[in-house]
Amino acid sequence: MIFRDFLKAFEQVVEPELRSVLIRAILLTIIALVLAAWGLRELLIWTLGDWSRNFGIANWIGNEFVGVFFSAAAIFSTMAFLALPVTSAVIGLFADEIAGAVERKHYPGLGFPKEMSRIAQIAGSLKFFLLVSAANLIALAAYLAVPPLAPVIFLAMNGYLIGREYYTLCAELRVSKDDTDSIRRRNRIAIWLEGSAVAFLLSIPILNLVVPLVGIAAFTHAFHRFRVAEARL
Repeated sequence: MIFRDFLKAFEQVVEPELRSVLIRAILLTIIALVLAAWGLRELLIWTLGDWSRNFGIANWIGNEFVGVFFSAAAIFSTMAFLALPVTSAVIGLFADEIAGAVERKHYPGLGFPKEMSRIAQIAGSLKFFLLVSAANLIALAAYLAVPPLAPVIFLAMNGYLIGREYYTLCAELRVSKDDTDSIRRRNRIAIWLEGSAVAFLLSIPILNLVVPLVGIAAFTHAFHRFRVAEARL
């Protein structure tokens, strides 16, 4: 079932409607990552710059070294720790467009989904970004304490967070919050596994720019699969 959700999602990415959303999402994601790297660089220089120059190195060498070192550190930190929350949060701004495109092709006749205000989308994406960033920062201690378990912890934690968020984004376009929560509880294992699949794919550089859109599309299929199963009960 999960494989089928992703297969249908990947197949639709190349179609004009989703391709347009993908281009906009990738551009916004790249801008967000560049700004995050620049912000981290400035923060590192502001907090550690003076300390790093106290090595008796000539000023111009020290300045060049500090700039290059902190730029590299900021880029590495951004890609290692912020790429997943940034890419996952940005796609929330396009969730209604993605779900709409999937529904028009695969689930015609449903009528128009609920409308989400731009403010609500931005607030939700920002909240999710902060949540995932904080969770991964806290989990860093576990990664360092038990390195062999780091991949398991990463997938389990991010799979839960991404699964819950992506499913909710898709479900609340069609059903009430109470129905969204009740369906999620009865399908929590499937949602967690599908979220873990998204988290795994998000850990792959370059591909992680495309995966968030695929994830929303896949969860749209998952929600409708759950909805049909619920109707049969």
